[in-house]
Parts: sequence; C-alpha cells; structure tokens
Amino acid sequence: MSANSPLVFGHRGAKGLAQENSLAGFAQAIELGVDGVEFDTHLSKDCTVFVIHDAALARTTTGRGRIGTKSTAEIGSLTLKHGGGKVPTLDEALDLLAPSSLLFNIEIKTATRRRSYPGIEAAIAGSLRSRGLLQRSIISSFDWSGLSAFLAEARPHLTLGLLNASMLRRIGGPGEGLRRARKAGLNGICIPVTSLEAAQNRPDGVVWVYASDEPAMIARALSAGVDAIITDRPDIALSLREASLPAPR
Repeated sequence: MSANSPLVFGHRGAKGLAQENSLAGFAQAIELGVDGVEFDTHLSKDCTVFVIHDAALARTTTGRGRIGTKSTAEIGSLTLKHGGGKVPTLDEALDLLAPSSLLFNIEIKTATRRRSYPGIEAAIAGSLRSRGLLQRSIISSFDWSGLSAFLAEARPHLTLGLLNASMLRRIGGPGEGLRRARKAGLNGICIPVTSLEAAQNRPDGVVWVYASDEPAMIARALSAGVDAIITDRPDIALSLREASLPAPR
C-alpha cells in the first residue's frame, strides 16, 4: 500500500466534523490533509449552482421550499443550521478549494427523482473550466444520463456512476454495475462498502466506496482494495491508513 492508497475523501466536506457542505467543513478537510472532498450540487431557478445535499431546504438551512423554485438572492439570504454559515455556491466552494491540491468529487443531484435540472451540467463544467480545475474533478451521479450530458460538455478526471445497495441487488452486484458504467462511457462506480463485501469478488476496474463514520467500517473499506473511500470522518480514515503502512526502513 502506498501513502495515498486508497484515496481518502471527506463526505460532504467533513460531515462528521463540521456542518455538511459548508465552507467551514471544506476548510477543515483541507487542514486535515485529505486527498479530496465530495459534495453535492443543485441549481437555483435562475441557474446558480449551490452546494447542498437535499433538493428541499428545510433539513440543513433556515429556509423552506425547494432550491429549484428559489432565486440566487433568496438562497443567499439563508444560513446553514448549527452555525454552518451561508449556503455556498459552487463558485465559492471552488475558490476556497482551488489553492489546495485537493481533488473534488462533485455529485450532480436532480430536482426530483424523475426530473433533472436543465443546464446544470453546462454550469458546473463552465465553473471548472474557467478555473482550470477539470483535471482535479470527479463527477458523479445516480442520474447516469446527467453524467453523459456532462461528458458532452467537458472531460473531467473521472466520471463515476453511483449505485446504492438496492440498485446493486436488482442488477446483480458490483461487477454488473461496473460493466454497465463502462457501457455508458463512465470510468467506474461508487458503491457502499457493504455491497462490495457482499460480492464474491472485487470487480476489476475503478471502484470507490462509501463508509460513513464508524471506525470498523472505515477500516474494512481501507482494506477492500478499492481506489478511494468517501467517509464522514476522514480524520479517522487518514489515521487508519497511516497506521496500515509498513514501517520505513
């Protein structure tokens, strides 16, 4: 195992240490020395990309309603709960992250389960391209058609199809998920570590896993032979990864 294998990404910045998808969380992830951060994106009604997980505002902000029905000014007037500051735009997040060496896994969300945001892929690609950050970007989504739309706009470092446990059971496991991702023109998949463990063999290809915040689960993810893990507690993952390295001679 090399010092950076597998890569460690903070989930929603550093969700287990700071308010999720906040500039404070991204700053903490940079300070920790993670390899990258994962965060989520939605589009306002006037086409500003915001960094937030839910399509609805109520869980994480002082607002109500859905992001796609709100203007940039309306969302900008809100604050994140638990002292997390303002709801960051994608541009604000990238401006904070750009001076570091971090990679970023940008998840493209949808307005509803069945409806994507028109133009979100072009907006994200434009923000990355204008800052010269495409080759530090991993674009992921459960909406694989959105990933195809992004690839029509730009070529990031990687594209990852997201698959949850029920999806994987329905299609027959990680190996079939990876085959379908390649057929769709994607580089690989990101799946729960428990789904990878349930498979008889680790599929041959680019595989990332998600491993929440439990130290035992993070340790299992680190030993699973994957390319990267995304976790709420990147501090634990970094410590466990360092402890697993052979002693210098």
